[in-house]
Amino acid sequence: MGIDRIGPQGPSRATGPNPSGRAAARRDATDAIEAAAPLRPPQDRIDLSAAARSLTEATPEERAELVRTLRHQVQAGAYHVDPDAVADSMVTKGDL
Repeated sequence: MGIDRIGPQGPSRATGPNPSGRAAARRDATDAIEAAAPLRPPQDRIDLSAAARSLTEATPEERAELVRTLRHQVQAGAYHVDPDAVADSMVTKGDL
């Protein structure tokens, strides 16, 4: 049994740029883009509610007075949280 040889033997003939050449061109293009516009680190951001802002803007004396008032209410058993109001507020404001 024999095998007929048809066409030239040896390295195959490519019909376009070789794949490694295309990859190198992509890397060069990416490097050029990154060099032109260096990446910036993401910026930190925080959004405070009006209530949180009022607490951060309060003077230390005002905060101390608020803590004293709340502590007194808790110790006296007079500080109560309405769980339904908290749940409604969470749903309304989308804090879920």
